[in-house]
Amino acid sequence: MNQAKTMNDLYQMALDRNREKLFRTTWQGKLQDLSTDHFKSYVSKYAAFFQAKGIKSGDRVAIISEKRLEYLFTFFGIWQIGASIVPICETLTDSETSYITENADISMMITSATYQERGKSLVNQFEESFGHYSFDQIHENESDNYKQINPHPDQIAALVYTSGSTGTPKGVMLTHANLYFNALYSAKEIDSGSNDLIMSILPYWHSFALSAEIAPIFITGGMIGIPKDRDDFSKNIAKYAPTVVLSVPRIADTIRCGIIDGIKKQGGIAEKLFNKAMACSAKFYTDTEKVSGNPLIKIMHTLYTALIFSKIKKKFGGRLRFFIGGGAPLDKEIQVFFKHIGIPMFQGYGLTESSPVISINSPGKHLLGSSGKLIHWLFPEGGGDYVFRSEDGSESKEIEGELLVKGVCVMAGYWRNQEKTDDTVKNGWLYTGDVGYMKDGFLFLSGRKSNLVVLRNGEKFHPEPIEENVKNSRIISQALAIGENKRYAYLLLNIEPLATQGLSEAELHTSIKAEIEKYTKNFAKYSRPRDFLILPEFKIEDNTLTSSLKVRRQVVWKRYFKEISAFLDARE
Repeated sequence: MNQAKTMNDLYQMALDRNREKLFRTTWQGKLQDLSTDHFKSYVSKYAAFFQAKGIKSGDRVAIISEKRLEYLFTFFGIWQIGASIVPICETLTDSETSYITENADISMMITSATYQERGKSLVNQFEESFGHYSFDQIHENESDNYKQINPHPDQIAALVYTSGSTGTPKGVMLTHANLYFNALYSAKEIDSGSNDLIMSILPYWHSFALSAEIAPIFITGGMIGIPKDRDDFSKNIAKYAPTVVLSVPRIADTIRCGIIDGIKKQGGIAEKLFNKAMACSAKFYTDTEKVSGNPLIKIMHTLYTALIFSKIKKKFGGRLRFFIGGGAPLDKEIQVFFKHIGIPMFQGYGLTESSPVISINSPGKHLLGSSGKLIHWLFPEGGGDYVFRSEDGSESKEIEGELLVKGVCVMAGYWRNQEKTDDTVKNGWLYTGDVGYMKDGFLFLSGRKSNLVVLRNGEKFHPEPIEENVKNSRIISQALAIGENKRYAYLLLNIEPLATQGLSEAELHTSIKAEIEKYTKNFAKYSRPRDFLILPEFKIEDNTLTSSLKVRRQVVWKRYFKEISAFLDARE
């Protein structure tokens, strides 16, 4: 049985360790290490400020900010007085931000200086129905005295709004127990310790950042690195010297391309040695934690590690053990590349509605191409369960179908949206909407149930694996596979301008076609795209991309309906 806990218990774990170095971040204009005492003093200051301004247990406080340490002061300060946090993505449109502000019925809004004007605008829009304060204003508060209010484990800790890739954002109600147990079990799988520094680059409006970046350090010790922005992360990663970095596919591919480009620029012997080193790694490593037992391959791999891979690792500070990928499917080719250079990238899977982690690969238990092992809360000993549901309604752990999960990490529901809650959680089972299956104890995902494409002849395919594979091309930045009720499958593409510079229209068409054939040759013949249409770049600003950089399929179709229809009509 799970003993009821809250995020305040997680906070206390961090305090109990009393580390001289808990955070490495830019503070007061310079990169420095900050202690547990520093963290505690500011959390207390924030809690005292909120309480003095009238925030009570159960109230909701919104925050709009770029990623920074003050975000965590706000989270844990709010939880210390029993209130709930509403983290709002800073890149959302004004209409989405307004909707969330109204729907959440907030009592206060906190913004960084960067987003202070947006906060003021919202206060005016809603006729000063809530208070608005900046981090600087909170820091002016000298008091750190407050009355701690311990929330019930089933009380809402965070109201996290989904990105709305399929419609209006929904407020996911995550309780203290949801977040605490997901953090606890994720930390056990990530295998971090007192010598680790986990680089925190995922946004804090994403619950994965709390479960996989912050919680492991609070629970097992170590440090958390918080860069100012992606430029700081790229330029100063060696100064942070991380051992674990959480990433998303786009960042992972950028890092991979940077490594490959750097090798190609050196050319000559360096490039030849790198290629030989990678060929050796392909023989040394497997898709699991096992390695080759061949003595000669072991010797050669040790040699190439010293000559080539150690230099790559040095650019990351020399201590990097592995990456963890989440947020979207991570193509196996990317996973293989990073494992072969000695810095594996392990895929994880989850949903905001599951707090979020459902499965994860780790150093001691992984299978490349999979989404990892299911974590503890999904098994009877953790109080949970899982099953797959096929199209005909049959349920089993041995079939391919929609993944259903139940347990302590399933959300409390959607805020003020009982209809959607009832559609998604039935008799305690969360219907994930993701189709998958288990193989050798690992979870494999086929794609979203709602995205399944059915061709005119009845053949079916999930578009996501094709899209992720095609995006391995240096030419293609975004891809949508389509073909519903058509004879063939097709692709809607964004292309990389720099990679295609100087090519004529005919040369571009030939190059893209060759790349598509290269990256889809292993798929079923009926699902291989027959042709493609290049569309203008998908952007957050025009609503074709979500704040987490996922393509909004319905918006793309609506925005470019005329062009897509003409393209399909000409080919069908």
